[in-house]
Amino acid sequence: MKRIILFFSLLGLAFSGFSQDGRKTSKSGDTNIGIRLSSLQDSYFGLTFQQNLGTGRIETLLERFDNGLMVTALWEFQQQFGSSNFYWYPGAGLHLGGYKEGISFGIDLIAGIEYRFPDAPFILSLDLKPHFPLTSERKEGISTGLSFRYRF
Repeated sequence: MKRIILFFSLLGLAFSGFSQDGRKTSKSGDTNIGIRLSSLQDSYFGLTFQQNLGTGRIETLLERFDNGLMVTALWEFQQQFGSSNFYWYPGAGLHLGGYKEGISFGIDLIAGIEYRFPDAPFILSLDLKPHFPLTSERKEGISTGLSFRYRF
C-alpha cells in the first residue's frame, strides 16, 4: 500500500509543473531507437525505442540483467527549454521481468533531460528511473541512465 501511495504522489509531483504554454514538443510520428547505459549493479545496458504521438510518447526499454530480462513501457511528456535543443520529460509506466528467482512486475517513473543535435539525427539523454516491484523479492531502487538514440 505504501508503494502505491508513493507512486501516485511522485506521479502527481512530476506532472504538476507541466503546462501547455505552446513550447515545441516532438512531432507526431517521430521514431527514436538506441541504447541505454544503466547504473544498476546487475544491468549494464539496454535497448530503447520511442514513438512520438504528438501529446506525448511511448518509450519501451528492453534491459538485460545478469540473471534475466526486463521490459519496461513508459508514457512520457516532453517539453522544450525555451528555444534551445534541450528538452525535459517526466513519465510513468510498468515493467515486467523474468529472472532466475521468478517474475517481477512493477511500477516505474522516469524524469530526464535530452539534447537533440541540430544538424544530425541524434539524441543524447540523461535520466533518473525509480522502479517499484510489486510481485517479487527485488527491492525498489533508482537507476540513472545515459541514452544515445538515432532519430528517424
